[in-house]
Amino acid sequence: MRDPQRQVEMGRFLRARRLALQPEELGLRSHPGRRRTPGLRREEVAERAAISVSWYTWLEQGRDIHVSDAVLDSVAEALQLDGAQREYLYCLASGNGAHVAQPTDRSDLPASVQRILDAQAPSPGYAINRRFEVIGWNGAALAVFGDFAQLPVTERNVLRLIFGMLRPLITNWEPNARFLLSTFRANTSTNVSEPWWCELVKDLGSRNPEFRCWWSEYSVGTRPVAYKELAHPVVGRMVLEQTALLSEDGSGRRLVLYTPKPGTETSIKLTQLAQQR
Repeated sequence: MRDPQRQVEMGRFLRARRLALQPEELGLRSHPGRRRTPGLRREEVAERAAISVSWYTWLEQGRDIHVSDAVLDSVAEALQLDGAQREYLYCLASGNGAHVAQPTDRSDLPASVQRILDAQAPSPGYAINRRFEVIGWNGAALAVFGDFAQLPVTERNVLRLIFGMLRPLITNWEPNARFLLSTFRANTSTNVSEPWWCELVKDLGSRNPEFRCWWSEYSVGTRPVAYKELAHPVVGRMVLEQTALLSEDGSGRRLVLYTPKPGTETSIKLTQLAQQR
């Protein structure tokens, strides 16, 4: 018996990608007034994938059916999925996470990792676990983004942060928020049945119309945003380039490090914040 929640997610993903495609992009004729919904019809996807309409419909409905790699390849080709989208589809379809190594849920931060964060000063940096929860930081991160330690542990998830306390701070908020959603989706495809995942998505969707709208688009692994532009309440405009480094110890932990963008006064302002601590 496959995981029903993954099957539902796969069906929603396929439908979202189908509706995002325009017939003209695929050389199909569009007859004005005859299409009730945007995008491709199920029949058109099934024909392009060389499978029956019923079979494709069952996929979108999340039914408990066995899907071969050959069928997945055909559907991915028909929907013009890119590499990240294909990997997401295969992870959901596998049912048991066979295509992806399951990381352990470790939230402890080794002292060596904390030393890396501290050595970043005066540039900010923090560590997140596989759930995208902030589990460690340096002093510069608190000065730039706010005091994570004052938040309840459940509120330290970076999705909650960017749709909450960090929203007024980030000038180019929308592209950063959209990219974070696509990254989170791509990296948690094996967790869609876990209570924490379901609760997080449900809660953010109920609170934030932007989250609800963008989440339903099923974007996966979009191009990274080059920088965060901040309107800091103390030192004003700062522009930080972001780099995420994945740990090789199987923990799923990532270091998120920020550096001043060249050609701006960000480096000077980070030093000013450090001197005020």
